[in-house]
Amino acid sequence: GDFKNGIQYKLKALKFFEQSQEFKGIASTNNNLGVLYFRQNNYPKALEHYRKALQIAQVQKDSASMSTFLLNIGEVYLIEKNYPLALDFEHKSLIISEKVNKRINLEDNIAYAYGIMGKVYAAQQKFDLALEYQQKAVQIFEKLQDQVAVIEYLLETARTYQFKQNWSDALVFAKSALNTAEKINSKQWIKESRLTLSEVYAALGDSKLAYDYHK
Repeated sequence: GDFKNGIQYKLKALKFFEQSQEFKGIASTNNNLGVLYFRQNNYPKALEHYRKALQIAQVQKDSASMSTFLLNIGEVYLIEKNYPLALDFEHKSLIISEKVNKRINLEDNIAYAYGIMGKVYAAQQKFDLALEYQQKAVQIFEKLQDQVAVIEYLLETARTYQFKQNWSDALVFAKSALNTAEKINSKQWIKESRLTLSEVYAALGDSKLAYDYHK
């Protein structure tokens, strides 16, 4: 119900902005529709609205919005396992963000582009590149004090070390994620961090700790 209401509300807003030729409103509403569809796993619809938003931002030469919309499109391609296109869009977003960052603070977009590129490289089994980008993302998110994003990319880093079977570093980053999750009392991230630690201890053959963290 909430999803349908959200879509209906946004479509009404879109119609209003289109009638009044309010281009910034048209772009941001299309992006918001894209986000709603993305959360519902409707990736073709998400892409359709993200691309409409991007086209308007390009015509308006709105760099900050272009950076965000490119980022969002790249994330859809990551989910769809179209890794070359995912990297292409994240890279384009990164170039714009870095170019205008001194004028408009887009450090969060820079960090997300690094993070998503890290996920792509991990999916391609280019683990050293993945680690490089994931750690760049963590550093910026720490500076921005975005604790949820810090936890997410600490865990991504831990998982990349798992793939490399580097259990000691996997433990370091998973414990760091758990520590941060406990500080902000995030049940979801505490659960995910403990699950990752359980997996690492299981791989190390420590069944007691694997069980303790899985509880």
